[in-house]
Amino acid sequence: MIAQVVKQYAGRAVTGTRHRLIYGSVLQFLTLLWSTPGCQVRNTAFIERLNGTFRSRLAVLGRRIRRSARRVATVVGGMYLVGTLYNFCTPHTSLTSADGERQTPALAAGISEHVWSVGELLHYRVPPARWEPPRRRGRRSKAIQALCDRWCSDHR
Repeated sequence: MIAQVVKQYAGRAVTGTRHRLIYGSVLQFLTLLWSTPGCQVRNTAFIERLNGTFRSRLAVLGRRIRRSARRVATVVGGMYLVGTLYNFCTPHTSLTSADGERQTPALAAGISEHVWSVGELLHYRVPPARWEPPRRRGRRSKAIQALCDRWCSDHR
C-alpha cells in the first residue's frame, strides 16, 4: 500500500492535510490500517526518518552540497547500499523485542535471523536471475532452441 499525505500551507503554517491512496485498494488499506495496533492514522514519520537517514549517509542527497552525482547509477547504487545497511545491519531502538534486544527492520519483519555485519553483507553472494533468451521474430533453429532449453531449464 502506498498512501500520500499532502500538507496544505498558509504562509509557513500547516493549515490542513489531504490524504490520497496511490497504490492498492481501499478495502486492503483499511484492513491493514485497523489491524495494526496503535496505528489508525497515516503517519509520515517513518518515511521521513528513512529520508533523513538517506540524506545523512549519502552525500549527493544532502540538502546543501557542493556537487551533485555525475551519473544516476552512482546514486542508485548508493541508495541500494544505504537501504540494505539500514535494514540488515543497523539495530533500531524503536524495534526492541520483548526480551529488550534491539532489532533491525529485517529481523522485525522475519526476513533475517540475526544482525548482519557490514562485511557479511558485502560478501554475500546473490544468485543471478534466471536467463531469458532474447526475443526475436520467426522460428528458432534447432541448435538455438537446444541451447535455450539447456540454459532456461529450472534445474540449477
